[in-house]
Amino acid sequence: MLRRQETSSQIGKSSGSGIGVPLQFRSQMRVGVICVINDDVVFDDFATPVCDEAMNAAELQSEWKIDNPVWDEAPSTSSGYRGLASPERSQHFNEDQKCLVLCLIAHKLNILAHDSFRVSHYTPHEQEIKLDGVECPVPLNKIPIVERLNNLRINVFGNEENEVFSLYVSKRVNEECANLLLIANEEMQHYCLIRNMSILLGDMTKHKTKHHYCYRCLHRFAKVEIVKEHLQYCSEHSPQHIKMPEKGEKFIKFQNVHYQHPLPYIIYADFESLIVKEVHTSGNIEIIARHEACGYAYVIIGPDGRSVKPIEIYRGENAVKHFMEDILKEKEELAAKLTSIVPIHMTPQDELDFRSATHCSIFKNALKGDRVRDHDHQNRRYRAALHSSCNLKFRLSKKIPFVFHNLKNYDGHLIMQEIGKLKDYEISFVPTTMEKYVTFSLSKSLQFLSTFLEKLVQNLTPDKFNILKENFPHHNISYY
Repeated sequence: MLRRQETSSQIGKSSGSGIGVPLQFRSQMRVGVICVINDDVVFDDFATPVCDEAMNAAELQSEWKIDNPVWDEAPSTSSGYRGLASPERSQHFNEDQKCLVLCLIAHKLNILAHDSFRVSHYTPHEQEIKLDGVECPVPLNKIPIVERLNNLRINVFGNEENEVFSLYVSKRVNEECANLLLIANEEMQHYCLIRNMSILLGDMTKHKTKHHYCYRCLHRFAKVEIVKEHLQYCSEHSPQHIKMPEKGEKFIKFQNVHYQHPLPYIIYADFESLIVKEVHTSGNIEIIARHEACGYAYVIIGPDGRSVKPIEIYRGENAVKHFMEDILKEKEELAAKLTSIVPIHMTPQDELDFRSATHCSIFKNALKGDRVRDHDHQNRRYRAALHSSCNLKFRLSKKIPFVFHNLKNYDGHLIMQEIGKLKDYEISFVPTTMEKYVTFSLSKSLQFLSTFLEKLVQNLTPDKFNILKENFPHHNISYY
């Protein structure tokens, strides 16, 4: 709404007839309304002329001013943002799915951003990008073929909820690099050329200076030299994408329920060796003695915590060879017991507990129509009511661990020399050095046994030596 200000005026009084008396102002003025008949007359005879005169007066720098703006129509400037025209508004778009080819042409020819929409810049050069049978749109698993055919290094990134992450990172090193952004949904996919990675990821920090990014983990660095040093370590790993839990799934639940099973059988073993003196030279090494195993002992502990059989002791030559033969034989016998399944035996009380159970004993979720009876396959005893899926996961481990004291530093050297002679077994191990091994496929090592046994047993009370008493009942044993 427009209004006018006057510094001084002489206003006449109107008569009761409704006829306007001429008013005197310093500025030029005329009477706009002679007689009030209805609202339409007021608008036609008064409002329209006033609006026209206000527009003319504004051009002459009069004292008219805006009292109440009705709307503001701001024209877009050169720095404004205009979204892409929708297909309903513009029919000038292609359907050939060659967005990857066009991106590579724009990268190769360095087509400027303000000319990137002109098709005439691309069509003459389409044959320069070789595909050799790769159909468009190009899937991610075909990117290595396009790289090899065009001698390029292509990195592809994705974007979900304003988070950029690596989808494909090239293994090529020295070729020219083209970075692409893949926008995809269930119906289509589209490649866009990334001209400046620092601008794309610039909102990650408040610093406005240019940054250099590692294309594998998207970590930012201030200098190119630091990026090159970082790539020596980062290139050993696959591209990273941190994926947070979905809304409503903020908690991680334990899934490996089979690890809750106690191992039914465990074998404790130990070697004894003699130091045989030798004096000879091998290259620059002077050998003065060697350790030769002269015997071993092992005991098998069953599910009830008692010895399955008497302790096995061997003294004599080729101790390591005899040890490997014995443990392979023990392994076959124990594996037969672990794979044999005996039917469940339910008592009336067990049946009552099963029917009255309301929650799964593992995950504590409510039981519905998928409840099953879980039992021990070795002794037929009923254990609890579980979901069918939980019961299938809650299986007995088929591994038989061998526990050695100081396996990594001593016994492992003796055993590995003999394991290398086995032909029908697959060997897997975890080494710490070329000569020290933490675990074998046939044995385990407890890392926390880091001192001598005579010191470790000092932490036990006499009532903890049940296995020792069982195997040596008639000996007067001094525990400390």
